[in-house]
Amino acid sequence: MRQINSKFAQLPEDIIVLVMALLDNNAQASLIRTCRYFHHLLEIYLYRHITPAHPLNHSRYDYLFRTLAEREDLLPYISTYHGYVLPLAAPQQRSFLDRFRASKKSKPENFWVLPINETETFRRAVTIFAKAVNIVDLQLEDCFPWYSDPLFNPIKNAVEKMSLRRLSVSYSIDLPQILRDQPELEELQLAWGSPTLKKLEKTDVPKLRSLSAQLREAADLVPGRPIKQLKLNTVFGSPDFDERLFEKLSLSTGPIIEFSFLIGRPRDSDA
Repeated sequence: MRQINSKFAQLPEDIIVLVMALLDNNAQASLIRTCRYFHHLLEIYLYRHITPAHPLNHSRYDYLFRTLAEREDLLPYISTYHGYVLPLAAPQQRSFLDRFRASKKSKPENFWVLPINETETFRRAVTIFAKAVNIVDLQLEDCFPWYSDPLFNPIKNAVEKMSLRRLSVSYSIDLPQILRDQPELEELQLAWGSPTLKKLEKTDVPKLRSLSAQLREAADLVPGRPIKQLKLNTVFGSPDFDERLFEKLSLSTGPIIEFSFLIGRPRDSDA
């Protein structure tokens, strides 16, 4: 039986866990450092929802990846992950950005200047995503086409095996391949367009209720699915700004009760 003077620590464990869930990440980290009992009881909850306050800080993710790679026992407890497939150290970021800018002209098959699959960062990422099998909320911030790069097949296969409820991606990936294996997906957010969505079958993602996408992608996803929340992004005057695409939005199998529409202007417009 534990001998702890703190009245809070003497509460039932399920009550302590409920209190832990109400705290932000910094407060949770402070709590588990107060004594060995709290560390043993609550550490897994600190890693259950990984949603850093500074999502663009690669160095913090690199530190997080090192911690998780060393503590594989924590990986099955992760249910929410918002961040990168591959955090890049500063030299890698510079090399990648140079390569990415050059790709707009030369379009190389592989963005990577460095043998990225031979780095410790890559090996950590493979380990983490392969064993974090209980993620249900996945938000990926990477701005390169990792999903189409064969180097990332181990990570891609791990993502496809997850039973996701929410998916958000910042780069257009081969979505049909991943969505076909997500029958429980309820929320999908697409920052960029994905022309491959036409390949989806009518029976794919049957529970999709919330969608944020450009108009053309929404026109592919809404028909035949119970969409209730819809957020559109499009550019006025673009080829996607088509009345026929809007008509397809009426083909949801349920009523759309929340709708928002952000219309951008073309970059060369003076309006």
